[in-house]
Amino acid sequence: MMSNYYFSSKKCGFYPSSLKSAYEASPEGWPDDGIPVSDDDYYALFAGQKKGQIITSDSEGRPSLSAPAALTREQFVLIAQEKLTTQLVLAAKAILPLQDSVDLDIATESELLLLKDWKTYRVALNRLDLSTAPDITWPEIPA
Repeated sequence: MMSNYYFSSKKCGFYPSSLKSAYEASPEGWPDDGIPVSDDDYYALFAGQKKGQIITSDSEGRPSLSAPAALTREQFVLIAQEKLTTQLVLAAKAILPLQDSVDLDIATESELLLLKDWKTYRVALNRLDLSTAPDITWPEIPA
């Protein structure tokens, strides 16, 4: 029985048998370690990814599912820095038009209150200690 998919443990990737001739004609080539994978196994592996697992290869070069490696402290801090940057941009976009209404002396009472909330939020963001990631208590985004 011909398999529709092959797995390369060197590349940790799947190759559809329908594209074998195209791979062989390409500079990448068809993997020399490709092993056939049943359709059921192929779909089960990808279903496992939806549940948070990752596809790796076992000691015999077959595809298998495993839990992802735990993030390092540095990775948690980088993720927190990315979130902080995103939240600061969000705050700046909210503050600018509100501040314009104040600068033009046409701000409504609700705009003044919302501006204060957004500025308070931005200050709280800037006071966060990201070195404690992932244990950060993020301030609430103003409504």
